[in-house]
Amino acid sequence: MRRSYLHAMRGVLLSSLLLIGLYGSAQTVLYRTRAEHLAGKGEERGNVLDVMPAMGRLVLVLETPGGRERVPCKDLWGFTYQGVLFRIEPGSGLPVRLMSHHTLCYYENGLAHLTMQRERTEAATFEFGDAAYLSTDLDGTIVPARFRGKDIPVASRRFDAAHPELESLITCIGAGAELEHIRQCVVDHEVSVEEKR
Repeated sequence: MRRSYLHAMRGVLLSSLLLIGLYGSAQTVLYRTRAEHLAGKGEERGNVLDVMPAMGRLVLVLETPGGRERVPCKDLWGFTYQGVLFRIEPGSGLPVRLMSHHTLCYYENGLAHLTMQRERTEAATFEFGDAAYLSTDLDGTIVPARFRGKDIPVASRRFDAAHPELESLITCIGAGAELEHIRQCVVDHEVSVEEKR
C-alpha cells in the first residue's frame, strides 16, 4: 500500500509539472471568494500574460479581447489558469499553485509555475516569495513551508504551534531550502496518514 500510494503521489506531482504545456487556448477564471470557486461561478477572462508589481502590489495582467486588463491580486481569493488552481497568499498577494490537496494543501510558487505554463517549460526561477507553501485546507491560511533556521515567517511559526499533529512533516521540511526535499516530505506525510487509516 505504501509503495503504490507513494508512486501515485509522485506521479501526481511530476505529471502536474510535465503536462503543463499540453493545454492549447489558455483561459483564466477569476474567483473573488472561495464560495465562487466552490459554486463554479468565477469571472472568465483571457490568457495570463504576467504577474507584476504595480504601486507596491502584485497585479495579474490578462490578455482579453478588449486589450490588457490588470487585476490586483489582493482582490482575488484565487484563479484557475489552464485548469490549474492558484490561490492568493493574502499577506503578499502572491499567487501560489495548488500541487496537492489531500490531508493538507501543498502549493508551490505561482510565479514560477505561471512562467512554466506560459512558456511551456519544465522549470523556471522566481524572484519573489518562497518555493513552497502549506495550508490545512483550501480555506486555511497559507504559510511558507519554512520552519527552521533564520528569518522564520511569523505565519509559519503560528502554523507550527497550532498543528502539533504535523510535527513530523514540519520537522522534515525544516528550513525549506530544497524543493525536491519538501515534495518528498509531503509525499511521505500523505503516505503516513493513509497507512494510519
